[in-house]
Amino acid sequence: MTKINVLFIITVFSFLVTSLVSAQSLSYKPGEIILCVHPDADLSIITQRHARLENHETDFKLTKCLSEHMHIWKATFDEGKIDVARMIADLSGDREIFVVQKNHFIKPRKRIPNDPMLQEQWQWINTGKEALLTQI
Repeated sequence: MTKINVLFIITVFSFLVTSLVSAQSLSYKPGEIILCVHPDADLSIITQRHARLENHETDFKLTKCLSEHMHIWKATFDEGKIDVARMIADLSGDREIFVVQKNHFIKPRKRIPNDPMLQEQWQWINTGKEALLTQI
């Protein structure tokens, strides 16, 4: 093999490996979105309205109420059939849906701020202890 062929193979291999690694680092759960609906919205009509998009089945379903008071729902759809950006754009155009976003992964912060008054700012420290005490 010539140097050019070897260089070409290494370049293609590097590109493929980089593509595979970056494709695995999504910041959201594929096929899931979070939305806030109007308090008087008929959820079954919203589900029917978004079951098809551009003549494609979306398998759109409101699967779990995350906040009854705030009318926030987790919804699922088949991301293999419809692109997440197109699905969000379609839902954003619905007058009965206020906010739509991907279901992002969350993780705790690794650093605690170096503010010397942090202990006085109780609203920023949520260890979960208070919630546990109210459940007993």
